[in-house]
Amino acid sequence: MIEIFIHAVDRAGMYEARHEGRLLCRSATPFLDGARCLIARGFDPNETLAMLRTGKSEADLTGKLGEAAQLTVHEGRRQPRFVKYRPTVPTGQDSEPVRLKQHTAGRSKADPWEQIRAGVAAA
Repeated sequence: MIEIFIHAVDRAGMYEARHEGRLLCRSATPFLDGARCLIARGFDPNETLAMLRTGKSEADLTGKLGEAAQLTVHEGRRQPRFVKYRPTVPTGQDSEPVRLKQHTAGRSKADPWEQIRAGVAAA
């Protein structure tokens, strides 16, 4: 079992996640983002991941590393829920990633690639 330890870093809901004392990420969803960091570092996706709060002995969350890495949390009008994780799309080798705008009710569903091209053209 892989254990990550979290602690709050501010009142805005951000946490630091650490594995064996090393910082994995700073995130509002440290279990899920921490899972992606561990997989990027070569950990087996079939391993069980446990998230504990610093100073506690019982896990707050457990799950398969690979399954956790495929999820994120969506907070819409209803209660928060798990949804499939979609990474940001990089615009070039040395540039910042572009985040796709979410469509709101009543707006047309434009091609997301147009948003990316527009972001690249504006840069």
